[in-house]
Amino acid sequence: MKKFTTLLVSITILHISNYIMAQDKTIDFNKDSQPILKPLSIKDQITRYLVYVELPNGTMSDISIWERNVKLKNDEIIVKQSWANQDKTKNRIVYSVSDKKTFLPKYHKSVNRDSVIEAYDFYTDKIVGADSIANNSKKDFNLELSNSGLPHNWELDLEMLQMLPYQLNRTFSLFFYHPGGKTAPKYYNYTVINEEKLSTSYGVIDTWVLQIIYDIQKDSKATFWIRKSDNMVIKMYEKYGPVKRVKQII
Repeated sequence: MKKFTTLLVSITILHISNYIMAQDKTIDFNKDSQPILKPLSIKDQITRYLVYVELPNGTMSDISIWERNVKLKNDEIIVKQSWANQDKTKNRIVYSVSDKKTFLPKYHKSVNRDSVIEAYDFYTDKIVGADSIANNSKKDFNLELSNSGLPHNWELDLEMLQMLPYQLNRTFSLFFYHPGGKTAPKYYNYTVINEEKLSTSYGVIDTWVLQIIYDIQKDSKATFWIRKSDNMVIKMYEKYGPVKRVKQII
C-alpha cells in the first residue's frame, strides 16, 4: 500500500485548454497531456443520496442511503463512502484516494458486511492488489494497462461529474474502470443534452441534464441532473430494460 502523507488545502477542477474547448465539442481528459486547472466547486463536503431500484410493477427495492465524505488533503482527494442498505448484507465501506490535479486513482479499498476486503494500488502501467493490506481478497490481482493509460475510478463518478466544465451539447469522453471489475477500462461518452429547472423538495433548481447511453438497442441509459451553482449531482435516473435505478440527493 502506498503511503499518503501530504495534506490538501485547496482543490482545482479539471478542464481542457480554451483552444481545445473552442475547437471540439468532445473533451477527452485522458488524452490531454497537460490539463489546465481552475478553481471550481468540489471541497470538503458530505453528501447523502437515497438510492433504490424501481421494478416494473412500481415496487421500490434494494433501498440504500449512500453517504459520501470528501476530504481535501494537500495533493490528494480522499473520498469515504458508507452504504447502508435495507438488506444489511449489502452494506459497504469504500475508501478511495485520488490525485488532485488529474483525479486519477492512487488507492481504493472496499469492505463489505462480511468483512471481505478488496484493496488496490494504481500505477501508470498497471492496477494491482495492495500487498500490505491484511486479508486482502484481491492480493493477487494484476491488470496491465494499455496505451490509453490509467483510467478514472468509476466508483467516484459522482465526484468526477462535479468537476466537469458544462456547456450545452458538449460531450465528455471519460475513461472509467470499476476497481477489480471484469470489464476492461473503457471510454464512456457523457453528453450535456439540455438545461432544466428541476422541481425538488428544496425548491426549483437550475440544472444541466447529462446523459450516457449504454445500449441504444435496449434503450439502456442514465440521465443526471447537475446543479449549476456548484456542479453537484442532484438526481440520477438509470434504465436497464424494464428495471430503473434512482439516486436522489437528500
